[in-house]
Amino acid sequence: MKCEKKYSKSSNTNYSSKFKSFKLFGGKEACSNNFNETDWVESLKDFKYWSCINFKEPVNIFQLLPEDLRKQILSLTGKKILFTSVEDYSYKLLESGSQLINIPEKFLEILQCKDSDCNIFATVVDKNEKDIFNCQVVWPPNEDPKLLIHCIQKKFRKHECKLNIRWMIIGYDINFNFNNSEFNFKLKVLRNIFNASNHQTIVIPLELEYNPSVLCFGIPVLSKLDSPNNNYQVIGHYFYNDEKNKIGSYIFSYCLENNHFISLPNFTFYTLIISNYLNSDNCGILPFQHMSKISKMLDLIKLKNKSLKLHPNFVSLYSIGENKYHGPIFLKQKISGIKIKYIDIKCNQGDCICKSKKFKNLEKNLKYVYFDP
Repeated sequence: MKCEKKYSKSSNTNYSSKFKSFKLFGGKEACSNNFNETDWVESLKDFKYWSCINFKEPVNIFQLLPEDLRKQILSLTGKKILFTSVEDYSYKLLESGSQLINIPEKFLEILQCKDSDCNIFATVVDKNEKDIFNCQVVWPPNEDPKLLIHCIQKKFRKHECKLNIRWMIIGYDINFNFNNSEFNFKLKVLRNIFNASNHQTIVIPLELEYNPSVLCFGIPVLSKLDSPNNNYQVIGHYFYNDEKNKIGSYIFSYCLENNHFISLPNFTFYTLIISNYLNSDNCGILPFQHMSKISKMLDLIKLKNKSLKLHPNFVSLYSIGENKYHGPIFLKQKISGIKIKYIDIKCNQGDCICKSKKFKNLEKNLKYVYFDP
């Protein structure tokens, strides 16, 4: 019974009260003007008149299903974004190579749940916009994952970088919380395992139906750092979407120590695929001709609000059309937009990928995709 009381005070300091309104939970319906408490209490003996006022240790109905059926439902509903955040990080660049940083502790509980089958995606942006950064995940079995960050420079120089790291954890929601979805699109993660080879590049068609608007984002994952080259070895990639209805990834390897392309190591490449994202401002695909418009727009925003903090987005490079292989290309993400960066190398090896033809008017053959979770 929920009651509201109206108090009045008399001269003899005694309080009197009257019920202003009340609500009954359970029992037969009663008229507030002619309420009979005895009859109402008697009606509670019949469970048909009971009402729930609180849940104690509720259990999701999906948790009552057999394990195999529960996994089938999770597979049908697909993965979702379980966690995302942006962290500031000071990168002290004392020598050419990489830095290995810990995953934030707030992610570890989610990542340790095997049923969630989590994947880590990360992107790094330099606040000073001077260098290119590349990252890959190091996740040894039965250990906490870490992030390996490489700084790519034309000429090495010691300095401290102020970075923004954007983390995103993709996995199955084992709590079946379907009502807490901010995005109305479908997520899928593909896994490709590669063994070390003498190849500097790998071209892999992706196992998915052709869709000219599908968005792909990738990240390499190492199971261990078992080679001195790992500290200097950058694994770059971009995607292609050609006129023959094929979608795939172009992966290459670059060494910071020797400033040259080298053979690929053992690694696993994870591709996040986003589809059914129509009418969403959080993701899309754009040509590089739009960069000037975006730059002007962001300049206007910064003028209106100088304290505005812009976070890095997940971005990928797309090669469109018949000429889909352009050699190794890096993307440099800046607050004002996205830039294409080539590593300008010339060597005596006739079969080196540094000999890849650089097409004129490259922007016409390339687009970029973005995702702001």
